[in-house]
Amino acid sequence: MPGPTLTAAWADRVADAMPFARRLPGFGALTGPAGAPPPPPEPYSLPCRCGAVVTGMRTEREREVPCLNCGEPHFVLPADVYPAPPDRAAAAKPKRPPARTKAKPAAEPVPAGPPAAPRVPWRTRLATAARRQATPLRLIALGLTAVVATTTWWGVVQSRRAEARVTIAEAPAAAEEALSAGQFALAAKRFDALAAAYETLGRATEPRARAARQQAREATAVTGLAALSPAEIARQAAAARAPADRTAWLQSYDALYRGRWVILDTYAARVNAPAAAPPAAPAAEGENDADRDREETAPPERIELLYPLAAGGTRFRLIGDPAVPGDLSVGDDPRRAVLAGRYGAFARVPGENGRGAVWELRLEPGSAFLWTGAETLAAIGFDLAGPDGAAVRTLLARQAEELGLGEPTEPAPAAEAGP
Repeated sequence: MPGPTLTAAWADRVADAMPFARRLPGFGALTGPAGAPPPPPEPYSLPCRCGAVVTGMRTEREREVPCLNCGEPHFVLPADVYPAPPDRAAAAKPKRPPARTKAKPAAEPVPAGPPAAPRVPWRTRLATAARRQATPLRLIALGLTAVVATTTWWGVVQSRRAEARVTIAEAPAAAEEALSAGQFALAAKRFDALAAAYETLGRATEPRARAARQQAREATAVTGLAALSPAEIARQAAAARAPADRTAWLQSYDALYRGRWVILDTYAARVNAPAAAPPAAPAAEGENDADRDREETAPPERIELLYPLAAGGTRFRLIGDPAVPGDLSVGDDPRRAVLAGRYGAFARVPGENGRGAVWELRLEPGSAFLWTGAETLAAIGFDLAGPDGAAVRTLLARQAEELGLGEPTEPAPAAEAGP
């Protein structure tokens, strides 16, 4: 086996130092066979204290190589004069060929996501966002906007209050003038404006404000009076006996009279219906199946108006609104009252003790109110100059007192009930 050999450069250096070395036997074997390629250069890699790495190729002589980053010199040994020993494991012949295994592709590392930010309380986030938005310029603009809005609102309020004072000073005379001239729609509009003016000034509970609302309701009722009285409506309903005629008449009632106003001078009392109505008796003469389409039960609390409603053998009953204000007697002691309301439902209810059925003409809930204006009644045809005129005026004054619209007066004298 050949021994180690020297590179040509080292052989020259040895020959220069010792001239007789070339004449020594075996010196040529140290330099290796003629024409042998020089060994490959050896790389070096030296870490520097600054963190950089000094790299390069070794030469035949030692040297100092400065760091390119900080300039610190590093000592580099020369290349090894001896060649690297052969790899015996690689040169040896394997006894059997290695098994061919399919190389598995290396799994790609999953890139790590960005680190999760620490959770910040929502109050802290809100305060931070508010501080970012609340710049000095924005605060100044917000303050100016608030000042302008407040000034505008205050100006509008003062303007409306000034207009309300003018309305209170001028509207009563204009409304009374329209009322005296029979212009009830115009009078209702002016009385409504007068009541709204009192509300604008915060004086809605004053007697004058309540009187304006009362006069507006009365003028509105006069402009929408129904063409027929309850007695006339009862006679028309009694005349329609056939099922088809009764159905057609009910439709006509809804179209022509329901929702229209009626003014009544009658006796009224608050009553309570029985807890459970008795079963209805078989249909009597003059009744038909079409009537049962509107069969209902009487309201548990109501005002019965003692108005004569009997026509053609059919019983009728006029029912008022239980929410009507005023001092109406309860039970079997009815009290005379002048009131107004809108025609409402026309329903068939079981009679007392199961005897037949009764048709009820009801006033719309929330529409009825006590009347107080004598001049308005006289303008639409009520006779207040006759023997009963003084009693009606006293009755209207008493109702105005109950509603808080006038000075206390003596109670109205008792009157006999109408037929």
